[in-house]
Amino acid sequence: MTRLVVSDTSVLSALAETELIEGLLSCFGTVTITQAVFDECSHERAPLALREWIANPPDWLNVVGDPVDYLPVTRTLGDGEASSITLAWSWRSECLLLLDERRGRRVADGLGLQMTSTLALIAQAGARGEVDFDEALIRLNATGFRLSDSVIAEARKMAESHNGN
Repeated sequence: MTRLVVSDTSVLSALAETELIEGLLSCFGTVTITQAVFDECSHERAPLALREWIANPPDWLNVVGDPVDYLPVTRTLGDGEASSITLAWSWRSECLLLLDERRGRRVADGLGLQMTSTLALIAQAGARGEVDFDEALIRLNATGFRLSDSVIAEARKMAESHNGN
């Protein structure tokens, strides 16, 4: 069974700004984004690192058209989130959604979608020894990415449990 990995803009932005995008996303083989996400990444108000990255996208990035009709439960979300969630929902159990925003995560969770976040990707990579978790966290915080102490502690625990510490 082929597994579709769909990303929203927030994950791409955080990983581009921390210079971790290639290492943390290329391992999926292919990551799919909608045209709305591509447009958000290219927007003049998007972070420069993200705009530069999307201007020359890697081979593993697949850009698809936006769904014709977004799911009604996504109407309060931005286009990138709504299109990503709708695309992921069309694949349901065969999809992993990369998403950070709280409102979008609540909607996706209500639909039963499998998700992961930027911090979880970093924690997993740290557990595999691919990145230094603490340094990656410092880089992530420098982007203005907001994380509560409890969320950081949970991610650190996940990274350490995978390492057998």
